[in-house]
Amino acid sequence: MTFQTAAHKAAHANLAKFIEAARSAIPFGPIQWEAVCWEVPNKARASSGRKVERLWFNANFAKKTTLSNVLPFPEPFASFVKAFVCYRESRREKGLATLDHMVAIRALRYLFSSLQDRADTPVAFIHADFDNAINVCLSKEQHSSAYRIGCKLAEIAEVIDQQRLVPIRIEWQNTVPRNNDAGGAFHSRVGHAFTERRLRKLPSDTVLQALAEIANRTDLEDRDLLRQRAIDLLICGGFRINELLTLPRDCWREEEQQSESGQPLLDRHGRPTTRFGIRYIPEKGGHTETQTKWLPTVMQDVAKRALNDILRITQPFMEIARFMADHPGRTLLPEPWHALPADALLNMEEIAMAVGLKNSDSGNAFASSSGLPFHKKPGKTRLIDALRKSDLESHLTSLSALDNIFPQGQAHYRLHECLFVIGVNFIGSHRGTLNGTATLLTAGQISDYVVGRTMGYSIFARLNYIDEQGTPLKVTSHQFRHWLNTLANEGGLSQLEIARWMGRKDISQNAAYNHMTGVQLAASIHSKLQKGAVQGVIADTAIRIKNPQRRKEFIGSLTTTAHMTDFGICLHDWSALPCQKHAACNTCEDHLIEKGNPEHRERAAELKQDTEMLLQLAQEEKIEESYGVDNWLDHQQRTLLRLEEILSLHDDPDITDGTLVHLGKMIARESELKG
Repeated sequence: MTFQTAAHKAAHANLAKFIEAARSAIPFGPIQWEAVCWEVPNKARASSGRKVERLWFNANFAKKTTLSNVLPFPEPFASFVKAFVCYRESRREKGLATLDHMVAIRALRYLFSSLQDRADTPVAFIHADFDNAINVCLSKEQHSSAYRIGCKLAEIAEVIDQQRLVPIRIEWQNTVPRNNDAGGAFHSRVGHAFTERRLRKLPSDTVLQALAEIANRTDLEDRDLLRQRAIDLLICGGFRINELLTLPRDCWREEEQQSESGQPLLDRHGRPTTRFGIRYIPEKGGHTETQTKWLPTVMQDVAKRALNDILRITQPFMEIARFMADHPGRTLLPEPWHALPADALLNMEEIAMAVGLKNSDSGNAFASSSGLPFHKKPGKTRLIDALRKSDLESHLTSLSALDNIFPQGQAHYRLHECLFVIGVNFIGSHRGTLNGTATLLTAGQISDYVVGRTMGYSIFARLNYIDEQGTPLKVTSHQFRHWLNTLANEGGLSQLEIARWMGRKDISQNAAYNHMTGVQLAASIHSKLQKGAVQGVIADTAIRIKNPQRRKEFIGSLTTTAHMTDFGICLHDWSALPCQKHAACNTCEDHLIEKGNPEHRERAAELKQDTEMLLQLAQEEKIEESYGVDNWLDHQQRTLLRLEEILSLHDDPDITDGTLVHLGKMIARESELKG
């Protein structure tokens, strides 16, 4: 008999309560608790191509989990895993992505591997189990994946401690640092690592040139032309792929531009100027609002051409979808089949012709796979198998996507109101389009077009567009979003404007999409100096130079490169000599503060809090007359003063967001304050 302390007994009781609470209020709807796989409501748009989402509660690390290879967790660990997933789902108003839950379950697999030699209950968890789990993860997965697993392990430890599921608190924190590739700001703008990331995130010039040539070809089949025009729109607006594929058919917007006083803006010919945009519904929490992405002038004709071709190609399928919406259970078949009565019997050859298949054998295979009831009708010499027309229409309707364009009741419009409506098998080159069907173009079909799969070739491979190694070119749909975000940064667009144009709720998310090189960053600073969007000593010096050519030469000579720091932008020329400030950026005169940058402000606020604590310690040591404390105290006072000025600059409503302020000017202000 194993002796249990009162703390162990209390932990077991708390675990039972935790599991029971989850079982009595499952946030995923009707679910069989004991099942090793839960089918949960689809949280993705229909364009994702996923008709159902699954949560697998398996203890083994299978590349692709199926019912034949799944290894369930033992009880009570299995119920704890399910209860934990339910707990985190119920804590969010709109729930979490299924993929996010699967990452948490993967973290629990690592934990179980550390635990299973001595127990099968989470009550036995100790701090060392979490250390072992993350160490094993680091040996098997990439750093960015290990970081995400570490975040989930920290979340698990926090829930276990909060719910008191262990006799001794875990108190574990993620020990894997968030690297620059995991979605945070990439501070360094030079070096091999930055170059690799930039190449990985942005489409190459070769790819862009190839796409331009393909877009202007006149021999593309409609299945390729449709996807090429989708790529054209991605290049125009940087949509997320599912935002693009769920565009409404009436997405084009035209609007006369007006001044702040409400007067029409005129072009150089005295005519009112018009801006053009595309109406869309943002993802990631923005599905409740329809927004307009206004297009750059140079891309407006490209977008118009794309929309015209898409509307033409999809028109027949839109009419089918609209008919199905107006006549539930029915669809629009080609004549003479559409005019037949609902109870008409169609033999296999007639089914093939009605549906658009090759021959009666194909019709027989289609009918057999449908599961529809067969009937008999007179043939030439005997009774033959046939399907009732109403059953065939009902089956074709079931193959279509009508009411689930947006998940969880978020439907803003139905399938026939979507831009990218196609027929089933329209994209496939080996199978004909099924008549009487309508569905949505999917992200996977776009990926097949520009990336390709083992069993399918991309457009680059089919048209022999290859790189220097002879490999077909490829590009992902999300690279265009990174590319346009970087172009916007290079063009001097403010972070707030970039966030709005990209449909982001938080401007801090811009940083992960900015891949400007150090030279490009320096060029943008030169451009801002020319436009008067820089304040401080260097700006004042540039203004005093009256000769435009000399002013331009002075600005160009300031720096040839730049890089981001925790607080702003460093102008120091590292090719000339190392940093003489030893990375003490907040007291450096070769520094620019980018007003309104959220990450820089957050970092300054954090350091201010740390400096206040260090200053208090220094003052206490001053009272104790510790040796050398004067220099330490003076440094902390100067650092705190500078950080307060940096924060006041960020919060100054009179300075436009995106303005660069030379830190040298702030040093002068510091001298005034000390004087």
